[in-house]
Amino acid sequence: TDIGIAEGANYDWSAVASGGSGTYTYQWFKWNDGTSVFDALADGPLGAGVYVDVTTSTLRFMPFTEVMAGLYKVEVSDGTDTVETQANVTLELPFIPVAGLFGLLALASASALGGALALRRRR
Repeated sequence: TDIGIAEGANYDWSAVASGGSGTYTYQWFKWNDGTSVFDALADGPLGAGVYVDVTTSTLRFMPFTEVMAGLYKVEVSDGTDTVETQANVTLELPFIPVAGLFGLLALASASALGGALALRRRR
């Protein structure tokens, strides 16, 4: 499962556990490409790009930043059994309408042409 989150957005991601016995405990992890293992997340001080509630059923991104994109998992235990699930969190790119894209390309082309003409006049 992929989850797309826009940069700068606050996002709550919840895991729902049922059917176990006892009290559920949760731990959220993020894949570390450098060490090839999942690192347990820790709550960060409120600010740019922190995780909150990493030992609850809901992981909070406050706010989501590009470096937070990656593979995550949550482990849920009822004291007897532990289960886990994974999802890839990607940076959601803002939507640029087709007309907007052509408009940007036309503006860039006109700017480049204007700059080239200005250089010719100076010579």
